Amino acid sequence: MKKYFYLLLFFCATCSFSLAQDGSSYDKSLVLFPSTSCSNSVGSHYTGQMQCLTADCSSYYTMGGKSSSLNPACSEDDERYQSVLWIKVRATADNFTINNGSAYIGSGAAASNTKDYTVYSGTYPSIQEIACYTLTANTSATITGLSAGKDYFILASPAITQTRAEAISLCITSTKAYEASGNNCTEAVPLEMNSVSTFNNAGATPDGPSSNTSLENNTWYKWTAPSGWPSGQAAYVRIFEPLCNSNEALQINLWTTQSSCPDNSDKYTIVSQAPGQKPEYYHQWTPVPGNTYFISVDGYAGTACQFKLELASQSIIPVNLITLEAKSDGKNVLLSWVTSEESNNNYFTIEKSRDGQHFLPLTNVEGAGKSTTERSYTSRDEFPYPEKNYYRLKQTDSEGNYSYSQAIAVNIKGQGSMFHASSGKGSDKIDLSFFSENKENAMLRIFDTKGQQLYSMNLPLNQGRNDYKINSSLFPFGKYQVKLETAGTIQSGDILLEEE
Repeated sequence: MKKYFYLLLFFCATCSFSLAQDGSSYDKSLVLFPSTSCSNSVGSHYTGQMQCLTADCSSYYTMGGKSSSLNPACSEDDERYQSVLWIKVRATADNFTINNGSAYIGSGAAASNTKDYTVYSGTYPSIQEIACYTLTANTSATITGLSAGKDYFILASPAITQTRAEAISLCITSTKAYEASGNNCTEAVPLEMNSVSTFNNAGATPDGPSSNTSLENNTWYKWTAPSGWPSGQAAYVRIFEPLCNSNEALQINLWTTQSSCPDNSDKYTIVSQAPGQKPEYYHQWTPVPGNTYFISVDGYAGTACQFKLELASQSIIPVNLITLEAKSDGKNVLLSWVTSEESNNNYFTIEKSRDGQHFLPLTNVEGAGKSTTERSYTSRDEFPYPEKNYYRLKQTDSEGNYSYSQAIAVNIKGQGSMFHASSGKGSDKIDLSFFSENKENAMLRIFDTKGQQLYSMNLPLNQGRNDYKINSSLFPFGKYQVKLETAGTIQSGDILLEEE
């Protein structure tokens, strides 16, 4: 008799995570900025361009999106039933060129490399098709009559010659190369306090002093603390949701000057210099009234990224935090904090970090709203890192404003665990919890005591905590092993299903 196992997914309802742009849909289009050529390498570094799907323009990307029910009339096949890729292009002139490369080599490469490209203007669902092409390998098509500074969308898909050929190599060129705002310190983009803006460092060139590192494509931003800035009040800069064309990511420095661009004699703070893409870069400091602060954002090894930059005051929300403590019992970390006053406090988010700089959300705890008496809160981290763990509170009010506490640290003796599987006696559910540092796909497998695999399923993981439930009533009573496999780890746990 064939058994069917149904997996019920319950993502953490108290956590808020944003999904990165991966080209899978119109609203998650990959962002490209035209250059004058399809070259983005100089020696072992990239040149800081973002005209290709990957930093290495000779590489390829895998299409895995949906056409949003669009089926361009100019193509011979039906895009509604194919894997597609959505791309957003910022026009720099009245034209740009789609350059279709070679994603496949060997037998059948000619048919597999042929791709359909449909260009749209406007905003979904009211987008208008303005051009459509079928391009063989290493051929191109130029779209004219465009408006510089406007965003256009491209729907790429396999051609009818090979509708399952999902690898694509693409480059966007134009008669004018894109250059990011703030390319020079003298043209640093002014920032407003308590604001979030979207920037990028595509097409930027090295400028200004460096903090003992190389510069490839840095951009500049600045803010001057007003003369009435309260004494002792903290500010912070947060760079988050980076969408980069390589995994090397960003180098970030904060410079302090009186008013003009910094030089090597000025004081600076390194926010990040290590390679490897992070979900968030954060730095807090106490501004001096009248001082100008410059932020330099550089691509590590010439990596180009689009990112969000937030500049905010530490005391946005009137909540008085008396204590924040973290204690380890060897396996878990118990977090506790006390407030003496709360006003319009919606909820707290506990965030954790390996290094005290790059934090991920762990869980949310409901706030009191309004309170004038001491209130105590507790939460537990069931997924501590080995050795040192950093924690901080993010507090959000009912309007969405938020602020951060100072970070605290606690040491863990042991390896910690990122995965838990359990089922109570007589329960009809198997509870699975997993903490992931990346947005990635995982494979869930269930085995019996003989090692026979009974079930497998692909699961999407968000950054932070992920919770799932499996209907255990579909399994006979007994002992099972549950494994969760990601690209870099295999986590497992044993469960016992028994009658109440």
